[in-house]
Amino acid sequence: MKNQKKLSQLNVVSDFLKKSDNFALFKFEKTKHTSLEGLRKELRKSGATVKIVKNTIFTKSINKLAAEKEHGDLRPFQKMAKTLKENTALVSLGKDWSLGMNAFAKIAKTDKSIALKLGFLDKTSYDAATMEKISNLPSKVELMAKIIGSMKSPTANFIRSIKFPMQKFVMVINAKVKKG
Repeated sequence: MKNQKKLSQLNVVSDFLKKSDNFALFKFEKTKHTSLEGLRKELRKSGATVKIVKNTIFTKSINKLAAEKEHGDLRPFQKMAKTLKENTALVSLGKDWSLGMNAFAKIAKTDKSIALKLGFLDKTSYDAATMEKISNLPSKVELMAKIIGSMKSPTANFIRSIKFPMQKFVMVINAKVKKG
């Protein structure tokens, strides 16, 4: 007979993953409790939630979900998850995962005992090195603002360059009129 407690944990993790379009795994070996709670608080601000999971339970829930037709995109992640070791926490990042990743990067800079393991963002699996690079990127909102600003900048400079000689010309004529 299977252990009822482990089956319950498996169902909880599976449900958590079904609700999460984007998620990441991080290790927290030898992390102080205050640091972990600070990370949870920072992630909560960005709409992300954290759940501590056992590696075997997580792997079994990924296997269970990957077998289902609607979660077939988890198959590449399933292969990566087989090698999980050390303490693991699961972070559900929500639709705008960049906010949660930026919050994680901010905390990870101060506490070196916290590090990303794997991630699943926009139906794509990523390893630890790639997740680290992604977490250091600006958020989607910041990137859009930079793009719009760079698109607006040449237009504004062009208008200013056309306008400036005209203003200078008018000022010279006004000065001549005042002199008589």
